[in-house]
Amino acid sequence: MRKVKNLKPVVCGALAVVLLFSTTGCSLFSSKEKQIEAILEEKESQTAHTEQVAPDHGIYEPGDTEEVVQEIEPEQVEDIILEDFAMTVGSTVALTTQNLGYSEEQAVTWRSNHSDLAFVEGNELTALAVGTVQIMARLEKRSGYCTVEIVEPLSSLELDETTLELELGDSYTLEAEAEWNLEAQTLEWTSSNENVATVDHGKITTHSVGSAVITAGCGEVRVSCNLEVYAPTEEQVVAEPEEKPTQSTESMSSGNAEYLVYRNENLDLTCPYPSDFIEAGTDEDGVLQRYINPASDHEIEIGFDAANGQNGEAALNQYIAENSDCVVTYSASGESWYAISMCSNTQIMYRKAKIKDGIVAWFEYNIPVDNTDTSYNAHITYMEANFAFKK
Repeated sequence: MRKVKNLKPVVCGALAVVLLFSTTGCSLFSSKEKQIEAILEEKESQTAHTEQVAPDHGIYEPGDTEEVVQEIEPEQVEDIILEDFAMTVGSTVALTTQNLGYSEEQAVTWRSNHSDLAFVEGNELTALAVGTVQIMARLEKRSGYCTVEIVEPLSSLELDETTLELELGDSYTLEAEAEWNLEAQTLEWTSSNENVATVDHGKITTHSVGSAVITAGCGEVRVSCNLEVYAPTEEQVVAEPEEKPTQSTESMSSGNAEYLVYRNENLDLTCPYPSDFIEAGTDEDGVLQRYINPASDHEIEIGFDAANGQNGEAALNQYIAENSDCVVTYSASGESWYAISMCSNTQIMYRKAKIKDGIVAWFEYNIPVDNTDTSYNAHITYMEANFAFKK
């Protein structure tokens, strides 16, 4: 029989304990098992997800229990919203989103799918050639896309109006026309006189009476519209009398001169004229009556017109502009009146006008240049002193 020396036990400690106490009925093992079961039960009670809630009848009573199951919805990730647009070759635009705040937008990463047509640097897109590119915006798990159309820059531009007259307070939107895709162009609108009118994306807003040049431009291309803003017409419009007034039998005198009186009750207008003048009718708009002296060819006109919101100085300047072929020898004006003497190649003219309630009324004395009768000086002085309008 072979003898084995120095045989070392290979049974682990736990197994040795089992073997050691196998003859005792495993009383120690049973005690340990109960301890483990107690620990597990305690842990289960601590991690239980059951709570007492009120049942459907809404009143909690002892013993009413219902297990609450809470569903965790996945996080809703909103896409980045971008808007399609167009641009011209050589231009650069700043890319923006439609639904992100400023701080989030600064963190967006932009990319072009055709960098040979348009490339992105930071948040700026620069167009290199004609074509269509897709631009992607990404921020963490969010993303968005838009289409950008790239076209050639303008070579010509037109406006629907090149001259425009607007009443003060009115507005008008100029329409620009181009040979292709005007939406891709960035038009710059300017006004030469913003005190008179301003312009925003083609919409003209008037501010005061006067002139301005409205210009639209893109690159080297420029086109303009000449604007005139006039004062609003007074709501009170004075029509010519239904019955033509006739010269009055009323007379006035000054020294050796005798005067008859023109009177218009509708306008509350009174103007004396020399008694040796006779009626010559009316043949021009706004002229109520014309008188003429057959012997001297002196002529007197009495008339009226809408003042168009003008004061005396503005009305005077307009009258001078309308008679630009004449030389002004005298002029004066106030808030509600003006007087002027002018000379043309054929006659000398003196006009006195008064303004009230949106109407300008006047008398005008015309003398031939070769006149030899100097009585007109006294006549004008007397007429001016007694000319009355809406007293």
